[in-house]
Amino acid sequence: MSTPVQPAANSAAQSRSDASRWLVPLLVLAATLATYARTANFQFVFDDNLFILSNSFAQSAANIPRFFTEPLWSGIATAQKNYYRPVLLLWVLGNYSVFGPHPAGWHITALLLHAINALLVYLLALRLARHRLAAGAAAALFGLHPIQAETVSFICCANDLLACLFVLASFLAYLNAREAFPAARARSLAWWAASLAFYACGALSKEPAVVLPFLFLLHEWIGAPAFCSTARLEPPAGSLRANLLVLPHLALAAVYLLLRRHALGSVLGGVVPILSRRAELLTLPSVLLAYLSHFLWPVDLSPFYDLPYQQTFSFAGVLLPVLFLLIPAALAAWAAWRSAAARFALAWTLVFLAPALHIAVFPRGEPVHDRFFYLPMAGLGLLAGVGFAAAANLRGHAPDSPGRSLSTLSWAAGAMLLALALIAWRQAGFWGNNYALFRRGVEIAPLNGIAAGNLGIEYIKAGDRADAAVLLRRADALNPNIWEADKIQGLAHYQAGRYKQAEQAFDVAVVTRPGDALSHLFLGLTYMKLGRMAQAVSEARRAVALAPQDPGFHYGLGTILEQSGDLAGARDEFRAELAIRPGHQPSLLKLHELDERLAAQAHR
Repeated sequence: MSTPVQPAANSAAQSRSDASRWLVPLLVLAATLATYARTANFQFVFDDNLFILSNSFAQSAANIPRFFTEPLWSGIATAQKNYYRPVLLLWVLGNYSVFGPHPAGWHITALLLHAINALLVYLLALRLARHRLAAGAAAALFGLHPIQAETVSFICCANDLLACLFVLASFLAYLNAREAFPAARARSLAWWAASLAFYACGALSKEPAVVLPFLFLLHEWIGAPAFCSTARLEPPAGSLRANLLVLPHLALAAVYLLLRRHALGSVLGGVVPILSRRAELLTLPSVLLAYLSHFLWPVDLSPFYDLPYQQTFSFAGVLLPVLFLLIPAALAAWAAWRSAAARFALAWTLVFLAPALHIAVFPRGEPVHDRFFYLPMAGLGLLAGVGFAAAANLRGHAPDSPGRSLSTLSWAAGAMLLALALIAWRQAGFWGNNYALFRRGVEIAPLNGIAAGNLGIEYIKAGDRADAAVLLRRADALNPNIWEADKIQGLAHYQAGRYKQAEQAFDVAVVTRPGDALSHLFLGLTYMKLGRMAQAVSEARRAVALAPQDPGFHYGLGTILEQSGDLAGARDEFRAELAIRPGHQPSLLKLHELDERLAAQAHR
């Protein structure tokens, strides 16, 4: 008689199962960290310099109460005041307190947030798919997809990372709270409190997180697929009493809206739409197709895209994108019909994508950004995990069985994820510094004025004014508001005494529009404040030559000449100012003072 081996086989199988329980999420974590590890060597880029390095408002703990009562950009005079994100300001304060103006630590904390989000996606996918490898595939797709490179590499995108973390944590806590009741009431209440706290933090990190309570309701209505079991749920899934459980979250949403209204002056923050409702709707198919193409073929990603607004109905601009969208829409409908888990994953994607589709409130030239897809990407990861589990179980294999079809599927998924990771590693490299970033932007979106303008600024910093002029004038032709913004920003810096920043802004303005006299004059005045008198006189004389009969220009040149020691020249300019503006009191006072000084010099 042979010796029984069943207990030993069961023990070995259990050991393999225990190992896989930790192995899969650890592999996802390691792959995510390895793919984006190079970001630790990146610089501050784009808005990082303004929002982090030049933002004294966010660098002082004394301002913490103001974080909750004022707009996000309160510390930047020229920035829009339509965002309310106190938790992001707390994150900036904490990082600045630890790392200061050194970008490495900021990038490392951003990467850690992304890795934690990938693990939370794994936990949620495990509930939906009931399959560890499928959950691993979902988390890996979320963590490694190249469309995430912008959010992970751009420090200012910490709001997306934080919002996603708190949304996922709140949803998982909600699931635990529902499952613990009524058997463990104290534990259930603790999970409810955690869910509410995470939700509040998410809403105070970025606006799209506010819609999470509607996802709770949708989850109940479509079959509650993320619960481990619905048999003992109290109240039952989808019942009226279950729906009422979302009321505390809705109450928090109302409080958030009141706080936002107090801080911004209105719930929407006074944003003026740049498009009509008709143009926004006509452009919507192109926006959806852009996000879909970035997800399916993520090889030409960029911080900027050339996506024209559709003012009128056309075949190429409206109908053709709609036709392209019909195929994925049909596949999504089929998946939703087959699986409650797929319905939930699709609902997650669409609920969190919806705010990004209101493109009329975004700055002109920025209807699409990959960072807007960060939260929706969690839903597509979940959908992929559900699909993986369905394919693995197609021939009756258990979640952890080593059947051949499962092995083939795993190798195929692994190969795809490896390819995505390599593309993501390359894509992240474009965010290493401003020159690489904006050069990539111009390469992918040559008609985007923001990309051209910012690359022109980088050329100015490098001393290449000829190439800078070409790019800045192209940017001005594409988007005249860019030039106006530089001039206004320069004036704000000058008035605040930030003369180095004012110099850069006015330098961009005069290269962009060499005929603008005011920019030349204030660049001259800025040079004067910096002690560079020869350059100051040169710029002021150019301003006077451009606007010889306009008030203020001769007075400005006279002020600079006086500071440089050319008293006779300054007197002539003040007289010229008085010829344009008789009775101009500052010029009269200066003229009287200079006459006395010149007379005193003559009698020495």
